Amino acid sequence: MPEWSELKRTCAEALDADGQFLTDWTRKAFEAVPREAFVPDRFWWPEKQDDGLFPLIDRKEDPNRWAEAVYTSHTALITQIDEGAVKPDGPADGHFTSSVSAPNVVVRKLGHLDLHPGQRVLEIGTGSGYNAALLAERTARVTTVEVDQALAIAAREALTGVRSVVEVVWGDGAGGCASSAPFDRIIATASVRKVPFPWVEQTAPGGALLVPMANATEANGLLLLRVEEPGRATGRFVDTVAFMPLRGQEDGNTGISELYERTHQQASGTIRECALHELTQSWDAELAVSLRLSDVWVRRNAEGTWWISNRHATSWAAARKRPDGSYRVKHWGPRDLFAEVARALEWWRSNGRPALTDFGVTVTAEHGHQVWLAEPDNVIC
Repeated sequence: MPEWSELKRTCAEALDADGQFLTDWTRKAFEAVPREAFVPDRFWWPEKQDDGLFPLIDRKEDPNRWAEAVYTSHTALITQIDEGAVKPDGPADGHFTSSVSAPNVVVRKLGHLDLHPGQRVLEIGTGSGYNAALLAERTARVTTVEVDQALAIAAREALTGVRSVVEVVWGDGAGGCASSAPFDRIIATASVRKVPFPWVEQTAPGGALLVPMANATEANGLLLLRVEEPGRATGRFVDTVAFMPLRGQEDGNTGISELYERTHQQASGTIRECALHELTQSWDAELAVSLRLSDVWVRRNAEGTWWISNRHATSWAAARKRPDGSYRVKHWGPRDLFAEVARALEWWRSNGRPALTDFGVTVTAEHGHQVWLAEPDNVIC
């Protein structure tokens, strides 16, 4: 098996070449924490094989492949499928529910946190414990919350094994961790549709929250909020990342396949105009559509068909591009989801195609989660 030091060095060089180390402390933390200590002996590689399944990588069967995967700079390692219902005993398919995030995502995201020694930090979503260990290299006051008991136990053991002093709490991270509050920094390792207000309440004045916001398509907008006064957080998007959803804020439209099978013969068919292709070309467009339609999901499959559905699986639309650039659309339900997406895209274009960093969010007890464009007073939804 290759030497860990050599694998880590090669990975660090790749991260450095891509500009992923935004601060010196993230580089030092990456060099200090043994990533391999937080990766289970079996995990799935997140790219399907010819059989349509995600291959299982087993440390005992192929230690070289396992070790090289651990320090692959741009690939997450899938450690749980369907909340543990799928056992890691072979290739599998299903919904990813936990992973060891890719090094490039982890270190770049931490670089936005502006964390200083001595500050108290809360991590939402412990997962493997690797991110918490990196945080502990910067400050000795780390609390991390994990909703999955088995993951919390495994992470606590891994953190103890590398002598990282971290408080691991088993519980629902949506509620934060009031017993250890207030915090100077809160960082979420799962995406949300709306920032839970308890996170704002538990952040000390002058503190900050770093939260991935779930997107209508694939990427998440990384939101950096500042708490200037108790109970009010506001800030802009600073980057794009990709994280699994916070438990309880998952897609919620898992019944869409059944709904389609039951209703597709009743669906209406029309020819429509829309620049859907912009969603594959611009993260800014993705974010704009997501913010305007927070309960809508837009996905393009390998065959080129766009599937649009809503959170409660009451409506759906399927669109296929025609040679002339228009779309043949089938839709069913009380909402015309294709038209809603088309209007959201037109709104984005008519407002000058604003960039991701032009959007922001303010969270308060009185008004909840408000999205704005350019300035906090310009609330768009």
